[in-house]
Amino acid sequence: MYVYHYLRTRVETDEDARDLTQQVFLKAFAALPRYRTRGIPFKAWLFQIDFHLINAYGWAVTSARSGNSVSFYDALLGQTVPGR
Repeated sequence: MYVYHYLRTRVETDEDARDLTQQVFLKAFAALPRYRTRGIPFKAWLFQIDFHLINAYGWAVTSARSGNSVSFYDALLGQTVPGR
């Protein structure tokens, strides 16, 4: 629930928050074999994924509003993101 609530406060719609929450857990599941505790709680690791996804989402939304067509997935992969 924490992941969804964090995202919901940063996006415009419930649907976007649900989609991003799903992406967080898909990315976390894929990266789970590489996860090491290192004294950091698992929740903090999830929020790190959360943070990167919301930044990619923000780039995609900002780009779309300025007339460029950068999809969320392109932004997520770091492709066509300004400054990269």
